[in-house]
Amino acid sequence: MLIGQLAVTGQDFNLSGTVVDERGEEIIGAGVLLEELGLGTSTDLNGKFKLFAPKRNYTLIVQYLGYKEYRNTIYLNRHIDLTVRMESTFTQLQEVVKTARAEDYRIKSIPGVERLTIKDVEDVPLLMGELDIVNSILLLPGVSNAGEGSTGFNVRGGKVDQNLITLDGSEVFNSSHLLGFFSIFNSDVIKDFTLYKGHMPATFGGRLSSVLDVNTREGSYEQMEGSVTVGPVTSKLSFETPIIQNKLSVLAAARFAYPNWVIGQMKDYDVKRSKAVFDDQNLILGYRINDRNKVNLSFYRSFDRFRFSDDFEFNWGHVMGSLTMQNVISDVFLHELKINHVDYHNRQYDVAEDYEIQNGIASTSLKDNFLYEGFTNHQINMGLEIKDYHQKPEERLAGGRSGVVPAHVEKDRGVLGSIYVDDEWALGKLTLSGGLRYNYYVMLARNEFLLYELGQPKSLTNIVDTAHVSAGDVNYANLEPRVGLNFLMTPNISLKASYNRVYQYLHLISNTTSATPIDLWQVSTFHIEPQQSSNYSLGMSFTNDRRRWQNSVDVFYRDISNIYDYRDFADLLLNNHLETELLQGQGRSYGLEFLFEKQKGKWTGWLAYTLSKSENLVNGPSETERINDGKWYPSNYDQRHNLSVVAKRDLGGDKAFFSVNMVYNSGRPFTGVESSYYFNNAVVPLYSSRNKYRIPDYVRFDVGLGFNSVFKKWEDQLNFSVYNLFGRANAYSIYYRKPTSTAIIPFSYKLTVLGQAFPSITYTVSFK
Repeated sequence: MLIGQLAVTGQDFNLSGTVVDERGEEIIGAGVLLEELGLGTSTDLNGKFKLFAPKRNYTLIVQYLGYKEYRNTIYLNRHIDLTVRMESTFTQLQEVVKTARAEDYRIKSIPGVERLTIKDVEDVPLLMGELDIVNSILLLPGVSNAGEGSTGFNVRGGKVDQNLITLDGSEVFNSSHLLGFFSIFNSDVIKDFTLYKGHMPATFGGRLSSVLDVNTREGSYEQMEGSVTVGPVTSKLSFETPIIQNKLSVLAAARFAYPNWVIGQMKDYDVKRSKAVFDDQNLILGYRINDRNKVNLSFYRSFDRFRFSDDFEFNWGHVMGSLTMQNVISDVFLHELKINHVDYHNRQYDVAEDYEIQNGIASTSLKDNFLYEGFTNHQINMGLEIKDYHQKPEERLAGGRSGVVPAHVEKDRGVLGSIYVDDEWALGKLTLSGGLRYNYYVMLARNEFLLYELGQPKSLTNIVDTAHVSAGDVNYANLEPRVGLNFLMTPNISLKASYNRVYQYLHLISNTTSATPIDLWQVSTFHIEPQQSSNYSLGMSFTNDRRRWQNSVDVFYRDISNIYDYRDFADLLLNNHLETELLQGQGRSYGLEFLFEKQKGKWTGWLAYTLSKSENLVNGPSETERINDGKWYPSNYDQRHNLSVVAKRDLGGDKAFFSVNMVYNSGRPFTGVESSYYFNNAVVPLYSSRNKYRIPDYVRFDVGLGFNSVFKKWEDQLNFSVYNLFGRANAYSIYYRKPTSTAIIPFSYKLTVLGQAFPSITYTVSFK
């Protein structure tokens, strides 16, 4: 199968198309070849391909593992766009290709792009029986989190809020279920997902570190299908059917969790007395108007509840809606319009004091995108995007036995408008991806701001006046250049480089080491400026002639401005002058990433290693506006070493497989108590400098065993897995308490969320 595209001279015509399977799902990485010329390419993430060739008869060949070869004679005398439908085959092959991606996609991609489908991660040992996207990308280089029981993930030393996460274009404000043990993405409805952690195309904006772009699939247009999965902690079901044959389809899916029996087995006394539950639902409608126009409606809802012993309770959830309209204006000009609305809400309940605090954020967005492929060796994306962020009021509601005074604080609103253009230009061995994005942000809703004495810390004691403003008076305009390069030194070796300047107008305000569901999303204001980052990346990818391996080495550096860290003992809730509790600073992160991936043979998998450092600097003009005496200090999410090994062994064709992964992470930093003293009959702790100490290192082994077609004539799968095989009590955090009522110096304790091995068995049956 010839993948590399050859140059063709003379009067050329465009042959383009889409490769799909029997269900109409696009096939990624299929080989497309014009036999007479030896001219070939591979399909992209949308299953599309494009070739240019002179006028004549050709034999078009399309190949993909697991499908019968497609051959057809065409007469290319004009621009042609066609759909190639592949037919699956059950032929057993000695060599099994692990991935649905092109075999050499790392060689051809711009730095820091990870393209994955569900097939790429379905054989990873399952946590509590659930295939999960976010837990899978945590096994890739440059991606980490704060540990078990933490929400979100960190990319290349960035904060959790610096990742743009989208589901069918809808912005996700919390990607976690059950405090991070699961993500909100149901694998039954996911088509593909792409992680941009180096070069971010100009079509995406608003975050500094990365983009995780997740897309759902459409339901079958041809026949009724479905599946049911039963596991120890979660169960799920999905159903899809054509409403109008080959015209209108529906896909519905639901998950629900029942983990309390597992939580009751934990060793920690408080964790054992905790409770948790979650559920989510997806509904996707697809309508093919004609061969050139299509409409999709996607709906999502989720709800989580977590109660920690008799101390507190969290509730949080999303409601999302997405409308996508696609139309082919001409053979080389495509248009896509997305309209999205997201409503994210959260609630914190204090059990002892009997009161709750509610907040959240809503977002409405419109994205109008045009793709033009009329120029030889160019692919141009251009469009505009508008996002309206509306913070919900913060409210404190008192219960019947509470002495707390109810409160209501109005919050802010911001609108971000962007125009962008991207051009991917093939120049022989050099591929250039260049983009430009212009942002204009205005703050709405609030019409006055506090003014503070010049040269003095922002505090309530230094207020000198109040500024009255009109809607749009507070605004920021920024230009974001994006450049990515890929130079193919040989067919098996490529060098890559990228530079991206990006701005972020939304901040996740927290004074905890790791993000929690009730942290506050805050738009940029007069006092809280947008974050800005310059991201640099340099790398090399290499493979062998048979494409058994795909390997990469990358170095990165990020220089960040206008990050905000909290003052000591900050009061962040029910506060309409947050600038008095925050300190403005800068950050930097840099590191080295290795990835060695084996994608053919009986054993497949990868080894990923990251050596990195992430630091902050807060050095204000006065002593009270500094952290760590104005010196660099480790960020909360700094981890020096991250190592993961993922391996899968096929046991007899596609009937069974064995999988194992190992994870090692350096301990993340924390601020410790070094001594204490008595004052007015109270013990006052004296803390170390910010993030001086580190929790113990994290180590975990998981194993899995899967069987396909357990019962004859059934399409089913049985999975056994053991999470944390050796039962290591990995630390989530360090906390302090006095061993006796008269003690002056508190003792430190290690909090472990899941400190034992967790076996699970999951059974899935599909029907048609």
